[in-house]
Amino acid sequence: MARKMEVDPRTVSKYANQEEFRRKRKQKRKARVMDSVKQIVDKWIKEDLKKKKKYKRTAKKCGSSLKTMVKTQVI
Repeated sequence: MARKMEVDPRTVSKYANQEEFRRKRKQKRKARVMDSVKQIVDKWIKEDLKKKKKYKRTAKKCGSSLKTMVKTQVI
């Protein structure tokens, strides 16, 4: 039993009528978001490994700390 493909007939005819197929290139990203704060977060994680679970930073607390650092331009 053949499966029905959910493809628009206009799309099929568009590609069927093309002489040459061009592949899309992957988009290159200029800079990652975490690059500027990665060292700080890594330092916090290493510090938290030594602490008890109750006193470790949560993701929410790390995010709010980073926001306050950016506002005061410590980074």
